[in-house]
Amino acid sequence: MTDPILIAIPVFTFLVLLELYLTYKMQSDHYTKMDTLGSLSLGIGSMLVGLASKVLIYFVYSFVFQYRIFDFEMTFLLLIILFFLDDFSYYWFH
Repeated sequence: MTDPILIAIPVFTFLVLLELYLTYKMQSDHYTKMDTLGSLSLGIGSMLVGLASKVLIYFVYSFVFQYRIFDFEMTFLLLIILFFLDDFSYYWFH
């Protein structure tokens, strides 16, 4: 299944460029450079915070994995149990 975000990115980019073009052609001053810079800065900042949190989680998990107590053999039954445990944790998270 295709990720909807991968489809949305080019469509969103096209619509932003179309809006920019139409605003320029109509000589409208609806948007200022400061508004654009503010929006772009917030979007980029959000992506950087998300990336930083994923990198931090990766290193924490890698560190904790070295000191694991159990080492299970990967079997089909274990995958089923893990599936239900993950679903259960998601249920309690919400």
